[in-house]
Amino acid sequence: MRRTRLHKQIRRQLLEKKQEFFVICPPGFEKECEQEIQTLFPDTGPMKTEKGGILLQAPLTFAPEANRRLRTASRILMRMARFTATDFKGFQKNLAEIPWHLYFPEGPIPQIRVLCHKCRLYHSDAIAQRIRDLLSAKKYGESGAPCAQGKPVPGLYVRGEKDRFTLSVDSSGPLLYLRGLKTSGSKAPLRENLAAAILMASGYTPEVTLVDPMCGSGTFSMEAALMASAVAPGSFRNFAWENWPAFLVAPSVWEEEQVQQISAPIFASDVQEKVLTDFKEICLQHSFFQNIQIQKADFFSIEPPQGEPGLIMLNPPYGLRMGTKKEAGILNRRLADHLQKKWQGWHTGILIPGEQGIPPEFSRLQRTNFQHGGLPMQLFTGKTELINLHKP
Repeated sequence: MRRTRLHKQIRRQLLEKKQEFFVICPPGFEKECEQEIQTLFPDTGPMKTEKGGILLQAPLTFAPEANRRLRTASRILMRMARFTATDFKGFQKNLAEIPWHLYFPEGPIPQIRVLCHKCRLYHSDAIAQRIRDLLSAKKYGESGAPCAQGKPVPGLYVRGEKDRFTLSVDSSGPLLYLRGLKTSGSKAPLRENLAAAILMASGYTPEVTLVDPMCGSGTFSMEAALMASAVAPGSFRNFAWENWPAFLVAPSVWEEEQVQQISAPIFASDVQEKVLTDFKEICLQHSFFQNIQIQKADFFSIEPPQGEPGLIMLNPPYGLRMGTKKEAGILNRRLADHLQKKWQGWHTGILIPGEQGIPPEFSRLQRTNFQHGGLPMQLFTGKTELINLHKP
């Protein structure tokens, strides 16, 4: 009886109308994330781009599909409630009206994350404790949908802005860049969803030859191979939506994916033997990585592969690995000279620390600002013919 009542409530409040989602992505690559959503989910309604994410309305089934298929997303939240509160009495009154059993399973109280800005209720720990107290007092969790073991428990996100509070339930669990493929990495690895966004911004498509001559742990090459093989990046992990009551009472069933043949080659190289060994071991475990050609080589010693020019991605060392600003400038000059002489007709994507400013060699390329590991970074993209070797 309780399960039947829950079915009806889920259908009426969640399935029969669109829900509001916020797709979090790396700041600076909102355009790529929005384009990816439009391509994969063409029936999605109007989207609103905000710094660090995309706000949209979609059916409840968007949560499992988007978590599994989006390459550029970091996390996907679904809005539960919005209300205004200037004191804890009003805050708790609004909390009591939320149908918590529709969003969280029986079992543990969710992890609560609170962020407030210009609110009279500014103490995040006190807000989180009020929510925990309310849920415990109501014996929250008696929803008829027991928590699935071994699956992430959905978290609760609370954001306050000028006394206006938004509560969201997490559908992702661990951040989405964790594909479930790597067990180790290089000292300064790119997050997988950031690498996917950079590839898209640089013009990569499966029909384009990719050269990744500073591959490190192989993130660019593996993300490109996943794209070219049409393998969903979330195929190897679990998600928090699997513990949403709506899917616990009516689990989603995935069709077995058909891996496509990579249509253009991917060449990866690096000077570090250790990271290449780990990279090769991962590639041997999955058929869709078999077409990545890996070799130990210095970028300045390799020749462009035969055939039509494609995309060359460069992630040079920076920070402590690079040394002084003067040394960084010398490396930029060498890169620019080599690209223009040896890689004519190719497109390039080059990652440069923001602290270096705009290197004159790359000033005519398109620039995108973003963050990596808390450091300001720049992505320069365009044809190698646009590289400027003239002294300013």
